Amino acid sequence: MCQGGGVRTVRVDDPAWLGRAMVAVTARDRSPEVTATVEALRQEAAQLRAAP
Repeated sequence: MCQGGGVRTVRVDDPAWLGRAMVAVTARDRSPEVTATVEALRQEAAQLRAAP
């Protein structure tokens, strides 16, 4: 697990599951930096879904 600046990542290791998941939980009044990060994650997820 990695923590810093209010950010936490948690690795979930399940060899039976072959997919990927990314979850971002934010406060309602999020900072511009958090908003930019969430938007970048959304764009990357859209590209991954569109890939053959």
